[in-house]
Amino acid sequence: MATAYYVESRLAFRYVKPHVALYVWIPAVALTAPLWPAALIAAAETTYKFAANIKRNIKYSRCQDTAMLGRRELARGAIFTAPLAVLYYI
Repeated sequence: MATAYYVESRLAFRYVKPHVALYVWIPAVALTAPLWPAALIAAAETTYKFAANIKRNIKYSRCQDTAMLGRRELARGAIFTAPLAVLYYI
């Protein structure tokens, strides 16, 4: 859900403030960390991404830019899910 808010905050035709993603993300991380500390490894990059979006929120209006954002988020999710899955099985 936080990533959806992140993407919505990047679209020029949406009026979602960039800090809303952190409002959803921080409580989720805070509740998960005591139960599974290894989750903080994956959460670090995502937390940085959401915080950096507050400072430099670049809005996309072209379809090509939106598609590029979607592909980048898909790749980012895959890259950080794979190590998390490995840590889970170790």
